[in-house]
This record gives sequence, structure tokens and C-alpha cells, in this order.
Amino acid sequence: MRLLKFGCILMMMLLVSFSASANRKVSFVGHFDNDNRQDSVWIERSEENSNSAFYHVVCAFSTLSKRVSFDCEYYFSDFFMSCPIPAVVVQHKKFADKLSGELVQNVSCNIDSGALQWVSQVCQNGDFTNDSIVDFKSKFSVHWEGVLPNIKRASYALVDSELFKCSSRDGTLGRGLVSKYGILFYMANNHKQINKTIDIHGGQILVTNHGLILKRADKYAWLFINENSIFKNGSEKFRWPSIKDIQVFDQFLVVETISKPTMVASKFVICLKSQMIYRLKDPSDSDSFLNLMQSLCK
Repeated sequence: MRLLKFGCILMMMLLVSFSASANRKVSFVGHFDNDNRQDSVWIERSEENSNSAFYHVVCAFSTLSKRVSFDCEYYFSDFFMSCPIPAVVVQHKKFADKLSGELVQNVSCNIDSGALQWVSQVCQNGDFTNDSIVDFKSKFSVHWEGVLPNIKRASYALVDSELFKCSSRDGTLGRGLVSKYGILFYMANNHKQINKTIDIHGGQILVTNHGLILKRADKYAWLFINENSIFKNGSEKFRWPSIKDIQVFDQFLVVETISKPTMVASKFVICLKSQMIYRLKDPSDSDSFLNLMQSLCK
């Protein structure tokens, strides 16, 4: 009987602990609107389910007659979190810096421009086609960086609303808020690490848990990021690597991905010369596989 009672108490303690970790309220103060009066901000974080976190933010700025509130939501399988914020508060950089640090731990304000450009282009040029061979295709440009992309730290930038459309699940600004500005977070730390390096003609391919980086001499560029808001079939959690295998040919790469726990397989073809990316409708190999790839990357 005592053992049963102890077990019930332990279970209640675990449930309370889980609830406290899933729901969190924080607040901070500062002088964010360039006067000498104190401004206050409250953030309530809750997990609606095991796949996402929801943030409700309330701002009481001394120069505003009314409080301003807005919502942000982050899906744990997405590299980007878009947080649309009214211009009356986001225009104050000190506030944006402080808010970003409260929403995402160890965040840097130096967003990875190469990743941002790659995702933005593939999203904006993307076409979910009914072609007999592919069900997605897009055009991109290689954006060279002088240093290896930082995959150890999340970053953010203040952007206009156009970029939100490529970083949200439904192509909107989120939860009915109409705003021209906001904060775009890039969770680069979820690439985790460089797992292996593959030699190709004139360079190397660096492989992370969820992406590919092209290296030529001392320059680097993203060639692939398995971003769920673009391709619509990523894994539910970043702790599961989504890149299963890579085949390197003369002018193209074949990237096999696996979504967990659904185990949905996808096969992407990245054309290095034409800078196109395709997703094959049928990810299984065929006798004419090589000819098929060469026809796509001609």
C-alpha cells in the first residue's frame, strides 16, 4: 500500500514537472523606446502539443497609450520561426534584441545570409508540379560565404513580411496578425554537426543531419536544407537526422531523405550546373535512373 502511494506521489510530481517545463511565463523590463521611463514585456510560452511551442507576448511601452500584444508559434521540425510584430515596437532594436534572447536561447543577431537566400529562393520559385517524373522543382542561386556557416548557434534578423511567406506552414503571417515587420529566426544549431565530407570535382560536400554545404577553396554555400515549410514532409523532431544517403555524380547530387516517425522517403536531385532542385515523384530507383537524372540536369 505504501509502495502504491509512493508511486502515485511520484507520478504527480512528474506530471507537475512536465507541465511546468511545457508552460513558462517570463517578464523583463528596460528602456526600449528611447525615453527615461520603464517599459515592461511579458511572455507566456505553452506547448499546444509535442510538435510546437506557442508564445504570447504583451508589451507595455511608456510612449504607447495601449498595450501591444502579438503571438508567435514555432514548429520543432522547422528551421525557421517567423514572429510578426507590430512596427510600433519592433522598430526599437534594443527591444528586438532582448525579445529574441528570451524566445530563443543563445541567439545571435547575425543571421546566416546564405541559408536565408537559399531557402527564400527555393520557396519563392518552388512549383509543386503534376509532372510524371517530379512532384516539386525550383531554381536557386549559389550564395557564397567567406566562412563556414555557423551550425552551432541560432540566429535572427529583422525582416519585412515577404520573407514570412517562405518560413511559415501556411504562407501567411500567422494567427491573423497583419504586420509589415517581424523577427525571422534561423535555428541553424539544429543541423547539429558535420557528419561527413564528400569529395567532388573542384570541391567538397559537407553533410549535416539535415543539409548540404558546398565548399570550393575557402568559400562555402548551402546546396540543400530539408526545410519542412518548403517541402512539407520533414521529420517531426530535429533529433532524428533526415538525410539518409547521398550519391555524387558529375553534374548533380542525389539526396535521399527519410521523415520520422512516418518513415516517408523522398529523393531530391540537385543540379550543380543549372542550379535546379527536383524531388522525384517515385523515390525508388529504376533501370533508367542515371538517364533520368541526366535529363533533368541537362
